[in-house]
Amino acid sequence: RDELGYEGVVVTDALDMQGASGKFGIAGAAVRAFIAGADLLLLGSIDGEEHCAQIRDGIANAIREGQLDAKTLEAAAARVDKLRASVAGGAKADSRPVQDIGLFAARRAVRARGDVVLRSGATVVNLSAPANLAVGEAHWSLAEHLLPFGLLSSELTVTEDGPGVEQVLAQLPGGPVVLAVRDAYRRSWQRGWARSFIAARPDAVLVAIGMPDDEMLAAASVCTFGAGSVNLKAAAEILAGR
Repeated sequence: RDELGYEGVVVTDALDMQGASGKFGIAGAAVRAFIAGADLLLLGSIDGEEHCAQIRDGIANAIREGQLDAKTLEAAAARVDKLRASVAGGAKADSRPVQDIGLFAARRAVRARGDVVLRSGATVVNLSAPANLAVGEAHWSLAEHLLPFGLLSSELTVTEDGPGVEQVLAQLPGGPVVLAVRDAYRRSWQRGWARSFIAARPDAVLVAIGMPDDEMLAAASVCTFGAGSVNLKAAAEILAGR
């Protein structure tokens, strides 16, 4: 805040990770995060209720013992309240508009290579990445965002257990094909599957939902740099020629 002049909300990464809580426990990590200047604490996907109870007790003890100043929490709460009000539409007239700011950012981030515009309804093949502690069973669907443009013919999902490339190719109806992948570069089976599919259907458009490493798998590709709903909407706009 001193060097950059940043006055907004600071959010931690997941405090249940060993790098944060391994030495001090979840409550100790939370207290140290507030002392360091954080305003919101991000917890993991496991034992949330238990962790919240431990954190509340740890913060109360830290204040009683003089380790944490209550004014630090009050300043954090004020910044969070300001953020909450702005997101809810209560920002002051002289502040930057926040409505659709996520979509605005997603549209600036998305990029396309080659001929990616769909001329008719497409089959979307989702090369599904397995869930992990960080991502969880997050919902993402490019097909949902193509539907309003009248550009969705059908949708198929592929996991590590199948179906294989030949089986999917046999199921494809006529028309364009979009292969949606999320960080396939991380897993050899996904890279291999995508390469085999693109080799058989070089006309397919690849949509890299996440890091740009995947976009090189195809001649025509869209990279979103994120898997949020706004990222997928921005990709669908590109595919629709908007």
